[in-house]
This record gives sequence, structure tokens and C-alpha cells, in this order.
Amino acid sequence: MSRVAPHAWRLALSRHLACDAAGNPTGSATDSSGGGAATLWNNTAVDVFTCPGSGSQTVNEITADLNISGAGANMRCGIYDSTATTLIAQGTAAVAISGAADSWQGHIGQANITPNPTTLTGGTSYVLVVTVSAGSGGTTHGDATTNSAKFDTVDRTGGYSGALPAGTVSQPAWPVRVGVVAAAVASLPQLGRNIFVMP
Repeated sequence: MSRVAPHAWRLALSRHLACDAAGNPTGSATDSSGGGAATLWNNTAVDVFTCPGSGSQTVNEITADLNISGAGANMRCGIYDSTATTLIAQGTAAVAISGAADSWQGHIGQANITPNPTTLTGGTSYVLVVTVSAGSGGTTHGDATTNSAKFDTVDRTGGYSGALPAGTVSQPAWPVRVGVVAAAVASLPQLGRNIFVMP
């Protein structure tokens, strides 16, 4: 049985990798929601994310590399089309952010992603989004590239719907990654996983 080789979803327009081949973040900017709610996504004018492989790819993870430094907060990740107008997938429910150090948190396994299954198309670009509720959620692995992110202060941990707004252009972009496996082999055991990330 052949394994699907893991590799990172590379930034198409940026000059750096958002993560290494194992899906670990390479950014080092520290940022937090400042105690309020926030939704952050990649600014496609700067960072474009293209699903690896070709053909149908089944999503089995949508996570963000986050920490909690004080008051508790929840988070939820999602995937939109490249124009941020059509919701493709999201976590089935909000997840409590845990730990003082960054770790990948969110929606792991197809059962924790809706719709199930969610398929993306290899070679197609997407917008990756994370929202945190009021509290002290943040990251120490943000991508400080100028204008790499967009954000607003709306709490979408109850669920994404409709298009994302124009948002405010800013930086850093918070690290978000999506794990996919080729749809034709998604049910085989011990498969490798392709990872693509928002830095």
C-alpha cells in the first residue's frame, strides 16, 4: 500500500513558507485578540493558499496554532472559497482554547468538520479563517508579512454563515492549517496527510 506523502501548502505569492513539511508554523510574531472577540483570515492580495495535490482531497483537520494567556476563550476554524464569499467547511462546534504555549487546536477528524465529508480540489486556492470569542486567545507564531491578514471583531464561534466582510487589512496572520487526504484513499489506514496553512 502506498502512502500519501505529507507536504506543506505553500504560499503562492509570499517568499517564505508558512510552515515546514511537517505542518509546523514558521512565523514568530506575537498577537492576541486583546480581550475581545476577533475573526482573522488570509488577505488574498498578499497570501494565497492552494490545496496540494490534484483532484478531490478530503478534509480531515482544520486547526489553528493558538494559546490562552488568561481569561478563557473559544475558537472555531473555517474554509471559504478564494473570494471569501462561499463557506466551504467549518468545525462542527466551538472548541475551548487551552494551554499557555501555542499548540494546534480545533477540529481534528472528519466527524468534527461540517459538512462531512468535505472535499477540496487540489490546485485550487482557498481562504482559511479562525475566530476567537472574547478572552485572551492569541498566538506566538503569527506571520508578520505586511498586510498578510484581514480581521474584524465579530465572534463567529457560534458558526460561520454567508460571506466574510471586507475586513480591516493588518498583520500578523494567525497560523491556520488544513489536513487533507486524496478522496480515493481517505478510508485506508495509516495514510500520510497533506497540510496547507495560513501562516
